[in-house]
Amino acid sequence: MALNQDLTRLFGSIARNYDLANHTLSLGLDYYWRRVLARSLRQAPPGLFLDIAAGTCDVSVLLTKSYAGRKVLALDPCLPMLRTGLRKISAGIMPVAGDAFCLPLPEHSVSAITLSFGLRNMRPRPAALGEMFRVLVPGGRLSVLEFGGTKQNPGTGINPWLAAYRFYLFKALPRIGGMISGQRKAYEYLAQSIAGFPGREELAAEMLAAGFERVMCRSMSGGIVYLHCADKKRLE
Repeated sequence: MALNQDLTRLFGSIARNYDLANHTLSLGLDYYWRRVLARSLRQAPPGLFLDIAAGTCDVSVLLTKSYAGRKVLALDPCLPMLRTGLRKISAGIMPVAGDAFCLPLPEHSVSAITLSFGLRNMRPRPAALGEMFRVLVPGGRLSVLEFGGTKQNPGTGINPWLAAYRFYLFKALPRIGGMISGQRKAYEYLAQSIAGFPGREELAAEMLAAGFERVMCRSMSGGIVYLHCADKKRLE
């Protein structure tokens, strides 16, 4: 299995202005979200970090700054994204072209995995989660940043925050993202993929089914983004 090639090309078309678009569209909150993600690995055992869907390597760079001496494998299927990230990577970061369905690593070879805003692009998710579980060492951690859903919970009444979020996601975001990148289609896809992503309970069930334990979820920025963490069981 592999990521959809049309989708990979779509991301390649926005690589040059990807960072600017992210910072602008999130109003700078993406810096905070990544810092929380990095802190979630504090209890990870010694060893290599794997940053899946690394894009332009923002998370990989933060990990090497947060954990001195750690090496990070920055993996992404989109070469233009990795090339854009080359100008900011530091010692200890190893960029590699590849995807989560066929990780170029043996079993039990990485101490932690980060995945930022890429899990919703991976279908079927159970296959990708299973591959991540395979390469983690016992006691290793998977930390996933992903956007929150846009569906109204039944019986909770009108949620003005959710209504504003949906307006921004489906109306404003494609227009602003299109102006910055010249590729409105990419940001229309972003809105659609967020709307189709499962809720935290469903994702937690998928992680548990893949073999993970201690599945946790943290809401950030009013539910715009969630940090999902799961551990691989330690050896007795």
